[in-house]
Amino acid sequence: ESLNSPSCDISEKICCPDKYILKTKLSLLDYIKMSSKYSEDSLDQALNNERCGELNENKIAYSKETKLGDFPFLALLGYRISDNKVEIKCGGTLITSRFVLTSAHCLDKELEFARFGEHFLDTDEDCESSRNVTNHDNLFDIGLIKLKESVPLNNREHINTICLPIAEESKLKKSQKPSRFMIAGWGQTNSSFNSNKLQKSIVTQKSIRACKNSKNHLDIIPNKHNICVANDGLGYCKGDFGGPLFRVAKVHIWGRYVQYGVSSSHLMNCQENGGTSNSSLAAYVNVQHFVEWIQGIILES
Repeated sequence: ESLNSPSCDISEKICCPDKYILKTKLSLLDYIKMSSKYSEDSLDQALNNERCGELNENKIAYSKETKLGDFPFLALLGYRISDNKVEIKCGGTLITSRFVLTSAHCLDKELEFARFGEHFLDTDEDCESSRNVTNHDNLFDIGLIKLKESVPLNNREHINTICLPIAEESKLKKSQKPSRFMIAGWGQTNSSFNSNKLQKSIVTQKSIRACKNSKNHLDIIPNKHNICVANDGLGYCKGDFGGPLFRVAKVHIWGRYVQYGVSSSHLMNCQENGGTSNSSLAAYVNVQHFVEWIQGIILES
């Protein structure tokens, strides 16, 4: 009932009801052209946010338990299922005050709202609307939502943006050792949420070949545009589809949360109970390969 009658007062939580969504597709050719359309300086300005990914109290949230404000960049996406029913089906991340990064398949249904600053789902929510939806070519399963109005970022402990791997020191490099990442969400599977409380888990990077050779039956064969990870026993399905694969990395001189992947239902095999089937491996869409596309969409908006 609370999802169908959201409150739109601006407080620590923002929820975004919407009745005006425009869907557009970006072809692979447009993706290739995007990097040559804008100068490097212009692209950098699109995501120029000096306070993105700030760690609350300068502490990395590696413990198993979560507390309010651990990951203030997380978004919950709600969908119109029927005339009188709305359900939360996907997650995403706030990357600017106007844009949410998620997976393209999360934008196939009628998006009703986005919620920010959440920890427990059974509390009352506040709202902010979305306007435009942009899907990348379905092969990559990455998409953007443009909010109708900017999300207030005056209290960044509860709502903030996450950094993307733009700074050279934050980028993943082939020569470096495998990274450990975090995932976080409310445990959405194909049909339900496992928990009303925000969950998190640690995953370890593996080779793409490992994901290709795994016994996990995926809709898409992982490729160079993906990051392969193995979970720590808690399961990557503890996160939400469209949610982030992230870790703390150096951004200029600061340690910040940086997003490296987007969760896709095509690249993992979740059971109804939130566990994984046949394999502990999953692949995420590699955000680093699509930064220029993201920057270009933001500039064109």
